Amino acid sequence: MATVKSEVSIPVGEPCQIQLDQGKLPSFFRGYSYPKYILIDGPATRSGPVVAVSGTLYVVRFIYMGLVYGYESMLMKQYTTPINIWVLRYPDEIQTVNLRKSERVDTFIPAILKNDAGVITGAIVDISEGGGFFVAPGKAAIQPGQTARMDMALPNGEKITDFECKICTVKPNGTKVSLGINFNQLDTANSQKIRAFYLLLATGA
Repeated sequence: MATVKSEVSIPVGEPCQIQLDQGKLPSFFRGYSYPKYILIDGPATRSGPVVAVSGTLYVVRFIYMGLVYGYESMLMKQYTTPINIWVLRYPDEIQTVNLRKSERVDTFIPAILKNDAGVITGAIVDISEGGGFFVAPGKAAIQPGQTARMDMALPNGEKITDFECKICTVKPNGTKVSLGINFNQLDTANSQKIRAFYLLLATGA
């Protein structure tokens, strides 16, 4: 595990997991104020909401953009009305583990995604050997789990056409939408072009 800065953005509205005596229970981030506190939904079992003791240390984990984050935090207060909310002290450090087979590299490559839902014009803003992060203006009718085909021209001159990819995540963000995509590694011709370009960026060769 590599330690990262404690001010890493907490993905409000996204799921997390809290480790208790009762096991690992699901929750959601509801807000935070750096460097004071983080708000999460109070975890519950089949028997009902967990009754916690202020001052107890808990381990919280979450996944965001291909990374697993984890931190230890002390419960400051539990509110049961009007909703069950835990107030956890903002941690001194947050640790992370990379889930991807290769690190992503920041880039900006204009690209087009096509499927039955239509055509989306945007750009790949980071890339790895196996996937990337596609950002486009407006909204997208495409859904997670669907497949699409991508066209783009790499900065090294290679053209990628009809590259099949799977949509893993779709996240509206104001006036734009962000798509997490995985490339079809069985498309050898296109995947080899992507790999060569990625290694060029990653190694600085």
